[in-house]
Amino acid sequence: MFVGLASSADDPIARETIRPFSEAMQAAGWLDGKNVRLHYRFGGGDPAGWLNKLKGRIPLLHLKDYAVNDDNQPVFAALGDGNLDFPSILSAARAGGCEWYIVEQDAGFTDAFVAIETSLRFLESPAAGGG
Repeated sequence: MFVGLASSADDPIARETIRPFSEAMQAAGWLDGKNVRLHYRFGGGDPAGWLNKLKGRIPLLHLKDYAVNDDNQPVFAALGDGNLDFPSILSAARAGGCEWYIVEQDAGFTDAFVAIETSLRFLESPAAGGG
């Protein structure tokens, strides 16, 4: 089961909503990372920290990057062109035994095919631990 939660880590109302939701899911036997996956979008959290916490339990990792446009709205970006700390994320993923990256590219700043090419070049670059 996959559950998506959209919030901001700086939003006290969102934190107060997500905590009881997570606790209720756990009380019902749904354990994040075991039989349900909770997805925090624009969470402002620490993806590398979660990968370290779940070491050995993430064989596949869904990658997506975001940037902020001129209207201060989040938009999809090629990996490495957005605001996520992918060097730390990918390092933690490798250390945790991740074997596959799934790159998703939606409409964003540029053509999706150009963004995929940019993402691949980034993943192969020394900055991302590739190459």
